[in-house]
Amino acid sequence: MTPDEVIALRQLWAKHNYGPTLPQATVLAEHDWVSYVLAMADAVPAEENLAFPTEQDCRWAWPKGVCVVFDEPLDLHHTIVSMQTEDKLVKVPAHGEVDRTAGLAIMRLQPIPSQLPDGTPVEDILARPIMWIGTDPTDIITTHWIPGHGMMPSATGKLSQSSRLLLSIVIALGHRLTRLAEPAGARPERRRVERELPELRVLKLSTGASVSRAEGTGTVEWSHRWMVRGHWHTVAHGPKKALRRVQWYDPYVKGPEDKPLDVRTTIWRTGQPD
Repeated sequence: MTPDEVIALRQLWAKHNYGPTLPQATVLAEHDWVSYVLAMADAVPAEENLAFPTEQDCRWAWPKGVCVVFDEPLDLHHTIVSMQTEDKLVKVPAHGEVDRTAGLAIMRLQPIPSQLPDGTPVEDILARPIMWIGTDPTDIITTHWIPGHGMMPSATGKLSQSSRLLLSIVIALGHRLTRLAEPAGARPERRRVERELPELRVLKLSTGASVSRAEGTGTVEWSHRWMVRGHWHTVAHGPKKALRRVQWYDPYVKGPEDKPLDVRTTIWRTGQPD
């Protein structure tokens, strides 16, 4: 996706009723970076009672919020628990839906209404509203990032793919393998970005790893980059240690930065019959 296409997408979003609420800061997530956070999301322990990190934990850099635009749309699985009618929010039986997703908006921290599981209202809580925006911009799925609080898994007892991806994006935006770059392009395109979307940056997957050398053969000409697996470490916290906070340990990304990232599926042998 080019900077001009990002500008056109932001202009399309601005035409809808949620447009005025969207943060101005925008990051274009390149394919390799998205592949990395999807691998992080797949590794999240989905059946744990997890908590979101605090803004200090993940070195959050966007106090006014940020829009993340995916270089390529994602088919993302959500757990739906309520739906917006013309005049109110209506609870529905928890069920899964797959949405073709173009990006997400992480809003500024603000008080939101809160209630106990039985529906009893309690004091408002500070949270960042989250808006997943479909390739059809009228298709919106909302949730919240409540820093330091539980992620509230669905009635299925498991965290949805979108919840795990949100956790991974929030953490990955602040860690050392993420690099923010100025958008590339010809001079007219760069000038248009400066004029119409000056806070646009590009999310790139960075690596400090060196390219290996084979003995006696000089520099190896690798055709791709590859990932040495990272992992999550679970830490118990909260009342009676009932919550679990996860900390991501970075993998190594090996190979030259100008080569594509090769992300391969890991197959686990369980010893169980098919």
